[in-house]
Amino acid sequence: MGGNQRNLLRQVFGIPQTRKGRLSFYLCIAFFLLFGIWLSFIELRFRGFIPDRTWVMHNDDFFFPNPINYVLMAGAASAIAGAFVGGFSLIFVRERSILTVVSCIVGVFVLYWSLAEMIGH
Repeated sequence: MGGNQRNLLRQVFGIPQTRKGRLSFYLCIAFFLLFGIWLSFIELRFRGFIPDRTWVMHNDDFFFPNPINYVLMAGAASAIAGAFVGGFSLIFVRERSILTVVSCIVGVFVLYWSLAEMIGH
């Protein structure tokens, strides 16, 4: 395998080369971390390690009664932003990394899922 082929493989399968491509990849990682934190909290709550009485809805809580849902919203926002940044880097900056494409796919899936949940099934 020649030097040009090895360099191309590194560009395609390695960490993104451009700044916007890396940002897209890091936003995708942030989504998975925040989603994991949210799932861990929910699991701990259902197993009884976190009492339900701490999440009583008050009259001024009109959006979400459970503050951990903001972690899920931040994760979804990071995935969607990663998709937009990744799409921009793929089209305009000519990023060639597979990880940027994966970040775009994850972000589009999260956007589709979020819109479906907001609109209704």
